[in-house]
This record gives sequence, C-alpha cells and structure tokens, in this order.
Amino acid sequence: MLTLLLLLLLFFLVPAGLRILWWCQRSQWQYWDGEDCRATGLLPDPAHQSSAAVYVLSARTSGLKGALASHSWIVIRRAGSHVYERYDKMGWGDVIWKNGFPADGLWFSNMPVVEHAIEGAAAARLIPLVDAAIASYPFAAQGSYCAWPGPNSNSFVAHVLRAAPEIGRMPVTAIGRDFHPRVTLRWQAEQQALAFSAYGYVGAAVGPRLLEIQFLGLVGGIDLQKGLILVPAFGAVRLWPGRILSEGLRRRYEPADYFDSEAA
Repeated sequence: MLTLLLLLLLFFLVPAGLRILWWCQRSQWQYWDGEDCRATGLLPDPAHQSSAAVYVLSARTSGLKGALASHSWIVIRRAGSHVYERYDKMGWGDVIWKNGFPADGLWFSNMPVVEHAIEGAAAARLIPLVDAAIASYPFAAQGSYCAWPGPNSNSFVAHVLRAAPEIGRMPVTAIGRDFHPRVTLRWQAEQQALAFSAYGYVGAAVGPRLLEIQFLGLVGGIDLQKGLILVPAFGAVRLWPGRILSEGLRRRYEPADYFDSEAA
C-alpha cells in the first residue's frame, strides 16, 4: 500500500515539478497584471457571422500558479447578433464578469486556446441552458471565490458545462473544475464513467474508455475515447490525430500547443 501511495505521489509531483522549473524560465511568469489582454483574432469576426455559437476558451494563468493551472471562460454569440458575450468568474470586482475582457483576448500575456466550439442550430439550442446555468451558479456571491481547490473561475465554467454536457469537458489543467462542496459520486453520461470527488482535493473518474485520477487539483490518466494521455500539470498529450472543429478551429491540446503559444 505504501509503495502504491509513493508511486501515486511521484506520478503527480514529478511532472508538476518539471513544469514549474520550465515555467520559471519564462520572462513574464512573475507578473499577474501582465498588461496584455488584447484580442487575438482566434475567434471568427462576429461582424461577419449571424449564426449562434458557444465557445469555451482557456489560457494559462499568470504568476507561478500558471505552471500548473489554466483559467477558463465561456463565450456565446446569439443568433442574429454580431457581438460576443464573454463570461468569467473572478476573485474581485463583479461577481460574474460579462465582457470584462475581449472574447478571445490574451490572459495576461498568455495565449488562449479554443477548447470547444459549437455553432449553428446546436449552439442556439444550448444557449438557454448556458444562460440558466450562469444565473444559477451557487457560488456567485461576493467572497465565495477560493483559488484552490475552489470554487474558482474553472468551477464556474464546469458548472455551466455540467448543465450543458453536449458542449464538452474542461481541460485537465483547469484546477477547480472538479470542486464540489461535499463528497459526490455521480455518473458522467457523456464520458460513460463513474466520477467520485471529495471537495476537489482527491477524486477519480472510471469508465470503459476513461481513467482519471485527481489529486490536489491535478489530473492524470488516460482518455481512450479522445486518444489522450493526461499528464498532471502539462495537460493532454494526443495519441492520434483529432477532429477538425467547425470554422476550421482545431481542438488544441497540451503540452505541444501551450509550449508553442507561450512567449518565452
């Protein structure tokens, strides 16, 4: 039993340590207000779009915690509208931020990636679910934010995605996505897996094609359905080519894409 525990600790601590060492070599890691949140052009120009759309984006956080964690947010475009609506849960200011930053903006100098993109009739059907989930987020009150283990910005997006599971799941670097205020055991229909979580500190998800182990917010395992190895702190490493998303947006996975996109 002790050997198994030591192996489990090594499985999480070794990649986390390596990621921290690499992260500390970056010039902007120590800055939180890295001043650069400008739009990237990653999303289609809404002025030339009329169909509904739902996007989930994420980017590494700033500061040392960016070595291990990413920040996620929701972007929607309503049918017939030519503007995006971006929703974030922050630890300061407004409870739920709406359009506090550009829809596809850098996250304090860190390049975002599109985790999920749904457009057209499917998005129009999902947007009411997204609206209802945002309005019903149980940790929206001032003072309810907790960076670790949650509820944080990723806990907010995870709440929305549980209400609209067709959109997809959070990236494994989204620390706080597995936070629950109590011990939970639930069936994840989309992944065909049984998920256990103890307040976001430890947990697991087990199914025929999915094995995830969660430890102090870090996630490791394997997802055969999507062809991914889940490496703690680094993220998902693709085993075989993935699908192309609509509008030419390709689902991007770590570590290769994050290493390529982050400024040195």
